[in-house]
Amino acid sequence: MERTRCPKLKKELNDLSKKISGAVRTFRRATWEQPLTRGKIITIPKAGKDPRKPENIWPITLLSHVAKKFERALLTKRRILLTPRQEQYGFRRGHSTALQLIRVLHHLASERNYERYEI
Repeated sequence: MERTRCPKLKKELNDLSKKISGAVRTFRRATWEQPLTRGKIITIPKAGKDPRKPENIWPITLLSHVAKKFERALLTKRRILLTPRQEQYGFRRGHSTALQLIRVLHHLASERNYERYEI
C-alpha cells in the first residue's frame, strides 16, 4: 500500500483492504454449482455468411449472474475511495470518446498557437 500522510485516509484504506480480503476469502471458500470464472459461449452466425467459417460467427459469453453481482458490489465499494484519473476516458460515465478527441484537438491547437509543436 502506498504511503500517505493523512491518518484518516490510511485507516479507511486499511479497513477497505481488510473488508475486500475477507470478502474474497469467503467467496473462495464457498461452493457453487458451477465455476464463476467460466462462461457459456453461444455462437450467432452473421447474416448471409457461411456459418462454418469462424470469422462469420459472433461468439457471446454468458457469465454467471452471481459473479456479475459480486463484481458489481466490489466495484461499487472500490469507487468510494479510488477514482480513476481525469485523463481516463474509457469505461467512465460522462467521458465519451468524442470528448477525449475534443480534448486532444484542443491541446494540439493550443500548442500550435504557441508554436510549440509535438510529434
